[in-house]
Amino acid sequence: MTVTSGSQTTDPIACSAGVTVSLPIVITFCDTVTDVSKSECEALMDIYDTNGGTDWTADTGWGTSTTVCSWFGVTCDAGEDHVTFLDLPNNNMSGAFGLSQGNLNVLSGLDLSGNNLSSFIGTRMSALASLDLSNNQLTSFSGS
Repeated sequence: MTVTSGSQTTDPIACSAGVTVSLPIVITFCDTVTDVSKSECEALMDIYDTNGGTDWTADTGWGTSTTVCSWFGVTCDAGEDHVTFLDLPNNNMSGAFGLSQGNLNVLSGLDLSGNNLSSFIGTRMSALASLDLSNNQLTSFSGS
């Protein structure tokens, strides 16, 4: 028998001594997405959480729709397996924008223009062909 409580599922495991032990299995939102990988979803949710997502001008689908490719500003490849472009200009984003493309490894375009970002930190951005950070409040930029 499996018992579910909120976002945790308890899955009983029988031990060799005949004792049953229940271990919690934590299921996160990104475990439920149906298109991109869990790691890509987590990278996007990190962007949302650290850049004032609840105050964005538009955030349709972010953290609520299990089809990441339908989220506002997210474009995926033809097979809807990977995020290829983030188009979030003039969207009231704030704070330090951090991007590790290890989790968004085919991202080729990023438009964050017209927001209130204070810094940009990007690593492993070799696939990125287009980057627009104009009209932000940037005081630092680093990337590789």
